[in-house]
Amino acid sequence: MAKTILILVICLTANLLNAQTTAYLKINHKLGAEDFALDYEVQNNLGNIFKYTRFQYYLTKFSIVHDGNQVTTIDDSVVSLVNAADGPYTLVDLGEVNITNVEAMVFHVGVHQPVNNADPTLQPVNSPLAPQIPSMHWGWASGYRFAAIEGLGGSAFTLTFEIHALGNENYYTTMVVPQSTNLSNDSLYINVNADYLEAVRNIDVSNGLYAHGNIGGAKVCLENFNNYVFGQTFVGVENEFTDASVSVYPVPSDNNTVTVEMENLPGNFNLEVYNADGALVNLISDSDSNKIQIQFENAGMYSVRIIYGNQIINKKVIIL
Repeated sequence: MAKTILILVICLTANLLNAQTTAYLKINHKLGAEDFALDYEVQNNLGNIFKYTRFQYYLTKFSIVHDGNQVTTIDDSVVSLVNAADGPYTLVDLGEVNITNVEAMVFHVGVHQPVNNADPTLQPVNSPLAPQIPSMHWGWASGYRFAAIEGLGGSAFTLTFEIHALGNENYYTTMVVPQSTNLSNDSLYINVNADYLEAVRNIDVSNGLYAHGNIGGAKVCLENFNNYVFGQTFVGVENEFTDASVSVYPVPSDNNTVTVEMENLPGNFNLEVYNADGALVNLISDSDSNKIQIQFENAGMYSVRIIYGNQIINKKVIIL
């Protein structure tokens, strides 16, 4: 009897340790503090008054950072075509995971190679990558529209703008800290807010605009997704320097070299780089430069910390 009880306890413990939970990325569609809606009058940071009439984009190649910088990579077959007009949020089924504490979400706006340049008609009919109406595919050479954003600007909303953004070179790694996570009925919901006002940050949409392709306003739009739409992708802003911003690019990097660009810093600062194990691998002291290039010895996940005095202005996690 004692042996039977011991075996049952061991089996129960093993099942608990290997318990799987279905994870969902929940993207909450926002226009500033308001819920997203088409034909709703809004204003970007340039003071342009406009309305969105279409807002779609792809999300691919997901990973979850959890439980002390462990990384669970989601299968590349998980693809989401997000349509902000479909409702207050989009759920992306990430499959079964064994996770206790979510620290960050990693994803990409757009479609990864070689899928981006493959024939969309070969995709299953119900796949987000199959031909869509309206179309999300630009052509075999250029691939998919990573984002298709349209709207009306001008004083009487009579001027059309279109931003159809694409290009393998604009396929950026985005890492964000979720607003919250919650467990319900054995499902883990990872909540991320997406502020779509930031998609047209520094883009003049007041006089009519056709930004189609991989440069100009289209490129700026995808950079805005990477840096602003899902928050400024900082892993913790820990003090009062809320105007300070840090961008790291290009991510991914072909040669493990990235540029760290800073704006609105209060003075000389220290820049520290840590690897995934928490070891300091690079230190730049008492710098006043707003642009610093860093060469990494190996690809991987790193944390960049900008420190002013004894305070961390912000931290940003990057993956090469």
